[in-house]
Amino acid sequence: KTDQTDAWTLAHLGSQWMAPGTREQPRRALRTLTRWREGLVRNQTRTVNRLRQTTAAYWPELATSPLIPNYDALYIIALFEHYPDPKVFSEVTPTEVVRKFRASGSPIPGKRVLLLQTLARQNSIFPIEKKQLVLTAQLLARRLRNLVQDITEVERLLAEITREDPLVSLILSWQGVGLTSAATFAGEVQALRNFESETALASYSGLALRRVQTGKSKNYRSPQRSANKRLKRCLTQMANGRRLHDPESARYYDRKIAEGKTHLQALRSLARHITKRIYKTLKT
Repeated sequence: KTDQTDAWTLAHLGSQWMAPGTREQPRRALRTLTRWREGLVRNQTRTVNRLRQTTAAYWPELATSPLIPNYDALYIIALFEHYPDPKVFSEVTPTEVVRKFRASGSPIPGKRVLLLQTLARQNSIFPIEKKQLVLTAQLLARRLRNLVQDITEVERLLAEITREDPLVSLILSWQGVGLTSAATFAGEVQALRNFESETALASYSGLALRRVQTGKSKNYRSPQRSANKRLKRCLTQMANGRRLHDPESARYYDRKIAEGKTHLQALRSLARHITKRIYKTLKT
């Protein structure tokens, strides 16, 4: 049940917690590209998992081999495109495999071919539905190749569109931050002029703490839940990269850990510190 007073309170809190406005959107194309890439990467992960599960049903030696950890490698994709059946693959000469893989844009060393053929000869499982499983693996490999190509193209467009962007250039000048994180931050923020202060930006990013007190629970401070989750995740990744590659950020993180904060709390504090630095640098 929500009465008029509750509705007014929720609207008032929402106006405080959310961004002060999105009037200016000069980076709309950038936001579209970064969100598109996010969806492509999610589909890529899902397709890789399905391919691994399908392979494990009829070729477990390959699926469980510690020498083949990366199923989205181009030569693994080419393997399932051309030779999804281990019996057929084991009978092909290594020279023919290298030639066909190179023609499809997936070069592979000869030693790797010999390793894969050894795993193919070790195959001892022949399920009744093997024909259907082999066809499924081949279709998944084709889909995976298209996703890899699409991600590469989107990243090329991101590099092109952010070449002259001052906000992206500033973030990329820091160690431990890549193009994807910098572009995501700029695309989600759009323009710093939309935020009256650094606190407003931190609130929109989900990094500002709010005081929580309800019932018998103690008075404590908790991160805001009404925030841009993409931006919050992006800033957390940036903070972790800075922690690993920047000595100053590493000392800041260690200081927060010494204060008794957990790993996530220290990362959140470092992300808030990064937000302050970005805002003050571009505002001045």
